[in-house]
Amino acid sequence: MMIYSGNKLFNVNNGAFIFMLAFDVLIFVARGVYWGAPFFVLFFIFTANEAFYFEITGEELIIKNYILPFINKAYKIIDITNIEIASTNYKATADAALKITRGDKTSMGFRSASLNLSDWQNLVNELYKLKIPTVVSASRLINEIGIPED
Repeated sequence: MMIYSGNKLFNVNNGAFIFMLAFDVLIFVARGVYWGAPFFVLFFIFTANEAFYFEITGEELIIKNYILPFINKAYKIIDITNIEIASTNYKATADAALKITRGDKTSMGFRSASLNLSDWQNLVNELYKLKIPTVVSASRLINEIGIPED
């Protein structure tokens, strides 16, 4: 089993969450205004949305989330027809999002802010070994990630 999780503790995504949490506490709680809770929930959702990591077993590609550990989505490798390492929007802390295509169905983009360049490259290399067609279209990675050739 191969796990592509990067640094789940120290990454830009978690740093942004801590900064926003501190901002929330300083602005709202310190002033006695307790309606800052919705902002905390919003920050938490944005952070969890970019906290995915990937496991490859002999038969499955498993998507997990290190902030919400009950999120666990498995795709059978034999069913995967294509994988795209896609761009995220400009507000994202993640360099890319992994999109899985099975036939005519494409998954949401699973963003991973904890993966660095070498983690993404290792994931692409493993997908190549499994003979899964992979495309890198993420603007932050397109000139950095190499697709192995036969």
